[in-house]
Amino acid sequence: MRSGPSWRSTWSGAAPNSETDRHTARVARTRLPPDVRREQLLDIAQRLFEREPYDTVSFERIASEAGVSASLPYHYFETKREIFLALVERAITGFQRAVAPSPDAVRPDATPTQRLRAAVNRYLDFVLERPNGYAFVIGARGAPDAEVTRRIETAREAVHAAVLAIIGVPDPDRETDLAMWGWLGFVERVTTRWVQQGAEDREQLVDLVMLAAAPGLGR
Repeated sequence: MRSGPSWRSTWSGAAPNSETDRHTARVARTRLPPDVRREQLLDIAQRLFEREPYDTVSFERIASEAGVSASLPYHYFETKREIFLALVERAITGFQRAVAPSPDAVRPDATPTQRLRAAVNRYLDFVLERPNGYAFVIGARGAPDAEVTRRIETAREAVHAAVLAIIGVPDPDRETDLAMWGWLGFVERVTTRWVQQGAEDREQLVDLVMLAAAPGLGR
């Protein structure tokens, strides 16, 4: 039985940067606070998962990239799967923060359409800044195990609730609930393809997804 997911990324990871890697190694040799070291190990693990199949990434590889002893990652994570789940959780948290507006970012007189359009633009900012993190969020890397699936579905429910709050319908009727749930799935798929094709014509994409949201907005 396999211990975790095994797939090649459908996203293009960034090419290794030798100067960045040398800098990472220099930093790794210094004594870091536990929370900083944990984030460093996660950053390195994500870079490896972006470039390689799950099965080829090991604790030894992560430790080597970090310039630390092979046993050090075990002080922070019990298994490779735990590292992967931590990356999924981190990506989901960042995604949810990106979609949810800060209180001072919403004009009191903004219409539901204006508020949703602003949320779509925050969403696209997140996608473009972290394309591989976005892939973790929506499960675009292949068929994840049951726990990854559960966390991704929990995140979808949270984003769905956030979208309903953004358009001012926190307690929707069945038609609105279904319309906006379906809209989220549409946005995921069309955005994935948009990024794969070069992420051009952003405003046209925003117009397209806003048009698709019309049934849920009651227009």
